[in-house]
Amino acid sequence: MATEKEKMLHGELYRVDSTLSQEQTRSSHLQKKFNDFIMCDADTKAVLKELLGSMGENVTIRAPFHCDYGPNIHLADGVYMNFSCVLLDVCEIRIGARTMFAPNGLDAVPFGN
Repeated sequence: MATEKEKMLHGELYRVDSTLSQEQTRSSHLQKKFNDFIMCDADTKAVLKELLGSMGENVTIRAPFHCDYGPNIHLADGVYMNFSCVLLDVCEIRIGARTMFAPNGLDAVPFGN
């Protein structure tokens, strides 16, 4: 039987169990830490590397940034996300090199491919 996380990642109906709840809490704490920084520097990059699944070189994310979990997000080199970007990463999200998000950018991925 698949776990709730496996169901979620495969785009199936799932319920937020204790494991997913803990992962959301971890993500929320890291997002708060990132969003409290004034400028994007080495400290913010370290928080993003802890939050996200992977991150290429020369990635810029302007706070505030919001996501469901974080580890399901993979950013290639040169990605730029302007203010108030939201990534609903209940499934894997891969953003290609040199992609730019406008302010209030939204990537809603509620179901898998």
